[in-house]
Amino acid sequence: MQKSGGKGRLPAVDPAASDYLALFMRVGPAHSSGMGLSPVPYSEIALAAPWADETERNLIRDMSASYLEGTSFGEDPFAMHPMSQAEA
Repeated sequence: MQKSGGKGRLPAVDPAASDYLALFMRVGPAHSSGMGLSPVPYSEIALAAPWADETERNLIRDMSASYLEGTSFGEDPFAMHPMSQAEA
């Protein structure tokens, strides 16, 4: 397997999911509340996508929470990146 040279690669996104990825990038991966980062609030998601139903808003919120969980891997020197587990 080739090394990426320190640059992460995103997996290919199904075209059906591209609207959700675009919305996620538009609202931002996290919300700064002044006390640190937190998942994007539902109110921000609803404002950015009034067309979204509850399931779609939950999806974006879950994406934000997962993003924040993933950033914590860099804080733990013993953490394994999820993609490295597939290589082992």
